Amino acid sequence: MCSASPLQSFTTPGYLDGRVYTNYGPMPTLTYGPRSFDIHAFDERVHIESVRNITKTIALFTAEWCGLEPLK
Repeated sequence: MCSASPLQSFTTPGYLDGRVYTNYGPMPTLTYGPRSFDIHAFDERVHIESVRNITKTIALFTAEWCGLEPLK
């Protein structure tokens, strides 16, 4: 089940393509992904349940965007 917590904004010391789109586009971007810990460190890892939630969210968004409807 997805949590109902609000989205949070934070800064991370990593490089994302969104930076290029925002700075040189100009194109607004959104980076959306699982919760990560110590990203790019020797012990980087992600929270498995958040990977499941992200996968469901992207799949449902894509299905709606493509105009798919639930089976009856």
